[in-house]
Amino acid sequence: MKEKKSKQGIRMKSKLLAIILITVFAFTYLFGLQAVKATVTATVTLTSDATGSDGKTIVGAGETFSIIVKAQSSEGINMFLGTLSYDTNKLQLVSRKGTSGWIDNSNTEQNEILVYNNTGKSTEAVTVYTLTFKVKTGIAINQTASVTISNIGIDTFLDTEDPTASRVNIGTRTFTITTGLGVTPVTPEDDPTIDSDHQVEVDPDNFTISAIQPKTTLANFRKLIKTNASTMVVQTAAGATVSESSYIVTGMNAIFNGTTTYTLIVKGDIDADGNATQYDMANINAHRLGNRQITNEILFKAGDIDKNNTLDQWDMSAINAYRVGQRTIL
Repeated sequence: MKEKKSKQGIRMKSKLLAIILITVFAFTYLFGLQAVKATVTATVTLTSDATGSDGKTIVGAGETFSIIVKAQSSEGINMFLGTLSYDTNKLQLVSRKGTSGWIDNSNTEQNEILVYNNTGKSTEAVTVYTLTFKVKTGIAINQTASVTISNIGIDTFLDTEDPTASRVNIGTRTFTITTGLGVTPVTPEDDPTIDSDHQVEVDPDNFTISAIQPKTTLANFRKLIKTNASTMVVQTAAGATVSESSYIVTGMNAIFNGTTTYTLIVKGDIDADGNATQYDMANINAHRLGNRQITNEILFKAGDIDKNNTLDQWDMSAINAYRVGQRTIL
């Protein structure tokens, strides 16, 4: 009888030991799995299509560039999230989109980025998002502008019960550009060809563009120029960048490829306000009466409407007819 009880006791102890071992193994496996998950890493980088071979990202006023958001993880990537911010006084957000095959659930009003992998398989490296910006017109050269994505998170798998189960917190990434004359590197040998549709007159020998009509905006002036130059930036005589909606005025400079400069001449605009008015007539009259001479060649050409190399009553008459509406162009 004692022997039977002894055998039963041994069996019970064996079962209890087995249960304990299984429990210990289960806890070890679960906690070990969590430990593996905790060591999962991911990286996020911001690059731009405007970055040159020298590593510099230089974008001209009025030009666009894209920020490419890339993510990578050996455990795969199934979701990306973050908060977008940028220099709104210098940059305009043109477009934003997630990568093909992913669901873009971003909240644009809150500047949130949230995209899900909908391709059916996890990927280790992917361009998760693309942001396209435009440098606002009128921004001076050598200014810096930044694009930042903060609170970045990467999910290596999607868990509907615990969305943060595979979350890897990245932090913040910032990309900075410099404003300049353009993104295309040029050399002094890059001599651009400048021509027009004959509504304005291009003089490549004296580097002037004349016969520009009064009250011509920079945006409309661009339409009159034909060139193989990759960039054309218009600046005031003092070197400030001109906005697209501003009038071209006599004495401004059009800079092509950052290397070739043409001086701009607006018809009848002697006082450099972009228009032909009674004040310009007064300047011509003072010159022809000998009260005050216009010796500046650029201003003289602006006032010489009939191109007879003289500032006289006929030039005044032409300006007057224009300003009172008797003729639409000079």
